[in-house]
Amino acid sequence: MSIFFFKVLTLLCSQKSWDKILAVALILFWLVIIIGYFFFPGSYVFEGNLTVKEMSFTTEPTEQLFLQSIDGIKNLDIQGIQLQPITLTGKFSSSEPELNKKLNQLNQLTIELKNATSHLIFTPKNYSDNEISILEMRLHPKTQVNQLAYNPQLNQLSFCLIATGMSIEACLFPDSVPETQSNTNQKTVGDLKLNFRQQPLTIHLAIANIR
Repeated sequence: MSIFFFKVLTLLCSQKSWDKILAVALILFWLVIIIGYFFFPGSYVFEGNLTVKEMSFTTEPTEQLFLQSIDGIKNLDIQGIQLQPITLTGKFSSSEPELNKKLNQLNQLTIELKNATSHLIFTPKNYSDNEISILEMRLHPKTQVNQLAYNPQLNQLSFCLIATGMSIEACLFPDSVPETQSNTNQKTVGDLKLNFRQQPLTIHLAIANIR
């Protein structure tokens, strides 16, 4: 009887038996994790690095700092509906004679962008002497940031901001967004502070109101 017990003990303690026991234990362990993930879902905090060409996300329920201290901007292109008018002060001129007469009498220009395809482009007239700087840009709670991408060849950063509740179609196909949807979802998505310095700027406008 003692000999039989010794043989059984030797069999259980053999290397192959331990491999089987370890394999079964690992399978059970992962099964518990998988079952727990589906039956007890929750949020998990993790840290890591991602390399992507383009990304989209929604900001937290609090105001967030999005951009800060970006100098040497050669071209700033703003497109879309801006709820607040943009007011510029200084001296204005145009290559068109009739428009130039009106602009010469103004020292303040108010620009309204009320269409999804409205464009306002700022370009330094002489880049070597003038730079546009972004002091900071803060996003309001629950703002959707879409198509955030950086092109290293053009040294260009691009993104689309829309309010909560609006479809991604507003970024992909702004012409196709119904006017009713644009009006019902009009909310400010953030605050942008710029520094134009004191040098001349070239301004390009499309589908905008000037007063």
